[in-house]
Amino acid sequence: MSNKKRGTLDPNLIFKLNPSQIKSVIGPDFAKSEIWCELNVVGSNTYVITAPWEVVKLSQAIMDVVKSKSTPILGMDCEGLAKNRCMQLIQIFFTNKRFIIDLQAVNPFSYGFKEVMESNLVMKIFHDFCEDASALICQYNLICDFVFDTQIAHRLITDFL
Repeated sequence: MSNKKRGTLDPNLIFKLNPSQIKSVIGPDFAKSEIWCELNVVGSNTYVITAPWEVVKLSQAIMDVVKSKSTPILGMDCEGLAKNRCMQLIQIFFTNKRFIIDLQAVNPFSYGFKEVMESNLVMKIFHDFCEDASALICQYNLICDFVFDTQIAHRLITDFL
């Protein structure tokens, strides 16, 4: 595997590997908390994701919850949105851990995270999802499914009372 530049790798490479090869690259127990210590730790339970293998590990851990017949719940927010500027970061809260995906270093949607975002089996909780949704569609051609927007929920509850 050779990188052309930092954060770029053949997006189909990881999916061409057989299951034993994937386990040898990212480990068989990637959902266990001690495995996360391999990622860039910036604080207690906070990890910065800058490499394709890190995105694969996170995506696989989320989808493993789906395989166990549970519904993973992700708290999410996108950062760095401004006129004429691309999204910079995605923040994710999952299993009592915070993950920050640096979009300048890696495109997570090429390494399994697109399937997470488009899955109707993974709940994504946002606040004021409108701009984030627009940026995800325009910049990554990605439409999220199973989104709960706390701002809309607040408006509905407030208007109802």
